[in-house]
This record gives sequence, C-alpha cells and structure tokens, in this order.
Amino acid sequence: MKTFIAVLISVLAVPAIAETKAYAELKKGGEIVLTTDSCATSEDMRRAYWYDDDGNTESGCWRNEDRTIYFKWDNGGESRYPKKKFKVANDW
Repeated sequence: MKTFIAVLISVLAVPAIAETKAYAELKKGGEIVLTTDSCATSEDMRRAYWYDDDGNTESGCWRNEDRTIYFKWDNGGESRYPKKKFKVANDW
C-alpha cells in the first residue's frame, strides 16, 4: 500500500507538459508554436507562443477557424494566418 501511495503521489506531482500541435516559421527567424494546452482565458482556444532570432517572444491563445488560425495574444493583439502556413506536428 505504501508503494501504491508513493507511485500515485509521484504521478500526480508531475506537471503536465504541453504538446506541440503545429508550428510555422517566421520571416525574421523563429517560429509560432501551437500547443495542446488549454487557454486560461477562453475555453475554445489553446495556448500559443512565438519567438524570433532577436530574443523577442509573446504568448497567447489560438483557435482553428477552418482555413485560418486565429490568435489572441496576451499583449492585446490579434492576428490570423493561413492554416496552410503551419507544419502539423500532430493531426488537426
């Protein structure tokens, strides 16, 4: 029983790791990454982030909208990119 409890605590203590759903290269270097993590501000969106070769980064949320991917960034900005721009890491 002690072993079972120790294993259970170990499993529950491991933080969830976001899985990459898709990514797209940026013109100035870097990528936009779509993850499988839930978005804290919207139930129908997932977490996203981007980074560039200059060290800039931003986090936000994304949603699949048929032929486009819609983003709402944490800094208040919004954007859309064609879905075909993204390389799929897993099934849509």
